Amino acid sequence: MLSFHSRPFVALTGLCLALSGAACSHHERPPAAASEDDRFGRLSDGQIGQVLLSAHQGEANLGQLAHVTAQREDVREFAAQMVNDHTAARANAKSVLDAQRIVPMASHQSRMLERDAAEMHQRLSDHQDPDFDGAYISAQVKMHQELLTLINSKLMPEARHVQLRGLLESTRASVESHLQMANALQRVITEDATDTTSPTTVPPSPMEPTPGTSPMEPTPGPSPMEPGQGVPPSPMQPAPIN
Repeated sequence: MLSFHSRPFVALTGLCLALSGAACSHHERPPAAASEDDRFGRLSDGQIGQVLLSAHQGEANLGQLAHVTAQREDVREFAAQMVNDHTAARANAKSVLDAQRIVPMASHQSRMLERDAAEMHQRLSDHQDPDFDGAYISAQVKMHQELLTLINSKLMPEARHVQLRGLLESTRASVESHLQMANALQRVITEDATDTTSPTTVPPSPMEPTPGTSPMEPTPGPSPMEPGQGVPPSPMQPAPIN
C-alpha cells in the first residue's frame, strides 16, 4: 500500500508520463506543410521529380516503337531523336534528384502519365501501315502539348528546391522544341496525304473536240476538178431551118 508521502511522487510520475506521451505524439504527426499539400492537391518535390521521370520514360518507349515501325524516313528520324533526347533527359533528372537527395515519389499525376503512355503505346501497336506515321506524330503533338501545360501550370509553381526548378526550366525548353518539330512534321504529312488523294486533271487532246461542243463541219465548197478535165462544153444549139 502506498503511503501518504508517496502520493506526490506518484502524481509527479503520472505528470511526466503524460508530458512524455504528448511529446511523442507531437513528433509522430506529419508536418503541417505536408497536410496542407494533401488538402490543396499540391505536389512535393519528390512527386514532381517522379512526374519528370515518368514523362521521359513514356516518350522514349513510344520513340522506340516508332523507330522500327514508321514508314517515312523523316518520322523514323524524329522518333530516334525522341529516344535519344528523353533517355538523356531522364538520366540527367535522376542525377539531379540524387545529388539533391530528392527521393522520387509516385502520385496521381505520375501514375496518370504512365497510364496514358501505356495506352498510347498499345493503340499505336495496333495501327496498320501506312496509318502509323500520322497517328504517332499526332500523339506526339498531343503529349508534348499536355506536358508543356503541366510544367507551366503545376510543376513550376509548386517546385520548392532551386535545383529542381532549374531542371524544370531546361525540360520546358526541350519540350517546346519537340512540340515545334512535331507540329512541322504533322503539316508535312498532311500536305503529302492531300497531294496523293487529289485527282489529276488531264487536258483534252488538241485533236479531240472539247467536251460539250459539237465538232465543226467543213464549209461546203466547189468540188475539186479532176485532172484533165476542162470546161464542160455548152450544149449544142439546133441548126436554123431555111
